Amino acid sequence: MWIDRSGKSGTILWVRVTSDHRYDADRLDGVLRAINEYHIEKRWPKAYTEVKGKALLITCETQLDVAMGIHQALLDEMIGRAMSAAITFHQWMVVRNIPACT
Repeated sequence: MWIDRSGKSGTILWVRVTSDHRYDADRLDGVLRAINEYHIEKRWPKAYTEVKGKALLITCETQLDVAMGIHQALLDEMIGRAMSAAITFHQWMVVRNIPACT
């Protein structure tokens, strides 16, 4: 999990969760179609994949505009929801019969 800020003034807080689930790189087309389907159905997390050798790694990302500030309770909740959303995404992949290799 990575937590950082981006944008001109650093006002976009993002949480990226890369799972230890790996998908076979030979299934890239199916994984990309599934991610696209997921984005049609759900707004968050944003999911994307990258090829690492013979494996596909999927990262789930959640963002929040914090230009007006953020308090600790909201930060804690955002991090928890980002983790939960990443887990839910991988469960969604299994239901779609796209299980991870590991």
